[in-house]
Amino acid sequence: MLVPATVQAVGTVAPPCLGKSQLAAAETFYKRYSEFYLQDPKQLRGLVTAGLLYGLAQEYQCKKQGELCAIEADPWSGAQDGEIKKPISFRLLSGDNRSATVAMHYLFVMDGKKEKQSATLQLERNNPNACWQVADIVSATGSSLRQLLQTTQSDADESPLPPPGSNQATSVTD
Repeated sequence: MLVPATVQAVGTVAPPCLGKSQLAAAETFYKRYSEFYLQDPKQLRGLVTAGLLYGLAQEYQCKKQGELCAIEADPWSGAQDGEIKKPISFRLLSGDNRSATVAMHYLFVMDGKKEKQSATLQLERNNPNACWQVADIVSATGSSLRQLLQTTQSDADESPLPPPGSNQATSVTD
């Protein structure tokens, strides 16, 4: 059951929640937005935390300029080649009513070789009644997307990403 979109401001409609439970939110995010890192981050407002959205917006601007940017591999697998295949399952590793860690287990296929792998999604929400948002994805190779974006941004002498859980406003160009 989808939660209806809510109006955030005049003329702006927020996307529906990813899911009521941490597992549902993680699964929905992967199924609907598996290639989120290649898309315009405006589509992710309300689905990812402000800090992650800011980093993805910087990445998107970098790619639009045709430059080599922070994300050089799939954030789920940590690989530049290969594919994630079924079966894909999700398991809650830890969580409370404000944050959660969910493991995504999958079959990784490259050059005909199959290997079981898992990525981890960090989820957060501002209060127990708010929607779950993706705060970070840690790939099968142990690479944190948030850390990668923050490190690359620091190397470029830009302001750092807001810390996880902060409600610091971000500006994503409309």
